[in-house]
Amino acid sequence: MTAAGVAPDRVTFLALLVAYTHKGLVDEGLRLFERIQTDYRIKARIEHYGCMVDMLGKAGRLEEAYRLISNMPIPGNDVVWGTLLAASRTYGDAAGMGGRVVNRLLELKPDEGGYYILLRDIYVAAGRTMEANAMRRRMNVNGASKTPGCSWVGA
Repeated sequence: MTAAGVAPDRVTFLALLVAYTHKGLVDEGLRLFERIQTDYRIKARIEHYGCMVDMLGKAGRLEEAYRLISNMPIPGNDVVWGTLLAASRTYGDAAGMGGRVVNRLLELKPDEGGYYILLRDIYVAAGRTMEANAMRRRMNVNGASKTPGCSWVGA
């Protein structure tokens, strides 16, 4: 691409990061992410960071992903934190990393009852019933609620 005189842009690099994620090329993806910002002077957007969190999470590098989000020059959103939460559940670290991530999600969206329920369920699965009960109380104190799921079948 560059040999043809076409400069890659944010979208090009996002596609490359996604490809590296799917191929499990984590170290190569980390190097590319660095080059995007240094060699090409392109500011990474939340989508690029989300892709990096997904890449690190799928490789089980949860602490690196957590540090990446925590040190982003832009605010992390619930999608990026949710990506790390999914990885922490996949790698069986729901009570440790998962609890930290859900707490960050609750900072972002304190009225989102689903996050309280999720953290309560994580605590229950880890046998931490006192923390699970405290999470339910915290949800009630903060006035958060979760909309019950609903399914429709047409006949």
